[in-house]
Amino acid sequence: ESPEEGTSPSAKRRRQATSVPSELPADWGVDGRVALDFAGLSAGAREVCFERLRKVFEEGARVRDINRYCSTVIKGVGDSFGSALPPALREALEAKLAGSGWTFGDLDSSAIGALAGLPETAAWELLESLRPASVSNLSAFVSGAAKRLGAQCPLAQALGKGWPAVAKVLGKDRAVGGQGLVKAIALACQQQTPEAFEAACTALSRFPGGCKPPLSTYNGIFKVAGRVGRWPKALELFSQLPEHLQPNRYTYTALFDAVVKGGGPQTVLWALWNHLQRSKVKADLQLMSTMLQGCSDASVVEELLGELDWQGLTPNLEVLTSMLGCLRRAGAATNRTWEVLKLAKSCELTLDCQFLVQVVTALGFANDTGAVVLLMESVREVYKVDPDVFLYTAAISQCARAGDVAGAETIIRLMQQDQVEPNEHTHCAIIAVYSKAGKLLEAVRHFQEANEKVALPIEGYTSILSGCRAALDNRCALQVLKLGFLRISQGPVKSACYTLARQSCALAGDEAGAAKVDKWQKRDGVITHVPTSTVDDPSTGERLPFQDNAAS
Repeated sequence: ESPEEGTSPSAKRRRQATSVPSELPADWGVDGRVALDFAGLSAGAREVCFERLRKVFEEGARVRDINRYCSTVIKGVGDSFGSALPPALREALEAKLAGSGWTFGDLDSSAIGALAGLPETAAWELLESLRPASVSNLSAFVSGAAKRLGAQCPLAQALGKGWPAVAKVLGKDRAVGGQGLVKAIALACQQQTPEAFEAACTALSRFPGGCKPPLSTYNGIFKVAGRVGRWPKALELFSQLPEHLQPNRYTYTALFDAVVKGGGPQTVLWALWNHLQRSKVKADLQLMSTMLQGCSDASVVEELLGELDWQGLTPNLEVLTSMLGCLRRAGAATNRTWEVLKLAKSCELTLDCQFLVQVVTALGFANDTGAVVLLMESVREVYKVDPDVFLYTAAISQCARAGDVAGAETIIRLMQQDQVEPNEHTHCAIIAVYSKAGKLLEAVRHFQEANEKVALPIEGYTSILSGCRAALDNRCALQVLKLGFLRISQGPVKSACYTLARQSCALAGDEAGAAKVDKWQKRDGVITHVPTSTVDDPSTGERLPFQDNAAS
């Protein structure tokens, strides 16, 4: 007879005390994402999770997808760990289990969390119906019964009827279950409206007694906070996280996303990054990319390049593209952009035109059109990329910003050699090159040729009118404006065109022409507004002082 046959169920399920590592053993073969999820658990949750996973690996249990299984276990433990039953309910449960062969210690954290998450009346109902001596798996039975009773909660029933019904239940002062609240908060976050966000935040305080909102619920609220302009509220909730919840990389990624999308300052992103470092949470590529999207300081790129090197991570194009965006906003020197490009090449990443557009833009904002031309001349041979019309257009646009006609013409010749057909935006960029360089005749010639081939967008007209204003050519401005009435297909001529034409006439001393522009604008019902960057002063690149001459 086996020595285990006479032992109680609780004795069979008793676990030996084990030293719990901070990371999963390498010989388990889980991927890096699962390892990071495990490391992000609190110490107590790691212990519970490690015991469950260890049994699977040591007993050789068959699992179809080990990484998916591990992720499910880690999430389940992380969501339920820290829940506790109210004292009266626990005392009654222990009395119920007495003499049945089961003890309270045989309930795992998921079962305790499920029971604690029920409304008080439902929890007592489950306890009354419990017959512990007749069940073979106490945790599974309690979890299943709690799930069935939770489905009868008014909030759970409203979930299938959509957000208006859920909001109505949340607005009433009635008992609701923890699992229903978790789903209701998730549904509120999906609405992405300020009202639903406030309802989600309020629902955090309505969890039953010993039930605590899981970390994934907080993460969901953090993520949507930026979309509704409430990133400060996300930081406030983050500072109030229950002690048993250990923020993981998903938490920080959601917070970074909230601050970036909400337009928060870079100083807040730095503070979050420092908090992450102190918490010993390892940042992944997604988190780094999200942080970079809200920064405009080259030192952030240096910091994250060091982090990549320290972790031994190979960057992907997404994070490198975000680095280039940060360098562009910072107006960083050319060598910083080359460093990112060299890193992409050394990592043997497959570069594409979309990535190189970001490289070209960063070089342009560093005011180094020579580097832009050099890149375009070597893009096929060195970087193994066939440039498309978008890459050529971006390169020409950067030359236009700097007024570099020679550089732009070199790129145009390369484009012609490659037999890449320009699109309407390419034509606008070429017009801007000549217009901003004060070469109005060349700009007009290309404007006329392009207009015969394609319908130029508004940018083409504002560029040529900007050149007319710089050259004090009121006659050309009036002719272009007339043509705009006939050719622009995106609706009425924008107010920027009227503003530029009016300024061209006024600066040339043509009061009659300026009055004519006012008359046309009034006829078309176009209201004057603040000019956009397409009508900057071509000689300095600065925005001209605006005087409100609204048509009336």
